[in-house]
Amino acid sequence: MRWRLAVLAALLLGLIWSVGIEPGWVAQRTLQPNVASWQGPEGLKVAVASDWHFTRRAFWRGMTAERARRIVAEINAAQPDMVLLPGDFIASQNDNPDTAKPEDEIAAVLGELRAPLGAYAVMGNHDWWHDGPAIAAALRKKGITVLENDAVPLKGTPLWVVGVGDDYTGHSQPKKAVARLPAGTQALVLMHDPASLLEMPAIAGLVVAGHTHGGHARMGLVHSQ
Repeated sequence: MRWRLAVLAALLLGLIWSVGIEPGWVAQRTLQPNVASWQGPEGLKVAVASDWHFTRRAFWRGMTAERARRIVAEINAAQPDMVLLPGDFIASQNDNPDTAKPEDEIAAVLGELRAPLGAYAVMGNHDWWHDGPAIAAALRKKGITVLENDAVPLKGTPLWVVGVGDDYTGHSQPKKAVARLPAGTQALVLMHDPASLLEMPAIAGLVVAGHTHGGHARMGLVHSQ
């Protein structure tokens, strides 16, 4: 009898965490990775902000435009040199019932990000379930560079920025993404789903990903899409 109560309690706690706490929890971490034979600017400060999951639905994930603006202000206050946005900008398909084009509202908020070397983004699975091209177009209109299995040089530096498509929805093409890199070039790579690393060719640099929410749980089980 006790083991059944223990299992029930664990499932209940997992449900409370995954539905009531984790979706609205914004975690902030400061890391200082060491890249061997670093070619980029000394002390390059990169802000990485993933899985925004904008929504207007009450009690669902909790990332309203107003809350997102406060986070954008905090990022700007940290004065990053560049910003990487690894996808999942919207919570789910047709998630903003009061907004005809939720991607425009999302882009308007994220378009307030300020960094001298620019902001770069990739699409996540929720973005594709809504309308990936529409979200990408809206972000581009606000000056955010969206990379879909593509790479661009980082202005004023010898570095490149690489964006890998989402693995979960079948858009991941890591080999295509790095095809333009000159030999010996170091790159900053962003992807939504870290599963894309399984097919990523060996390159020098740093890779960041989103999607896992730091390893969130559903019904007491590790959620590892």
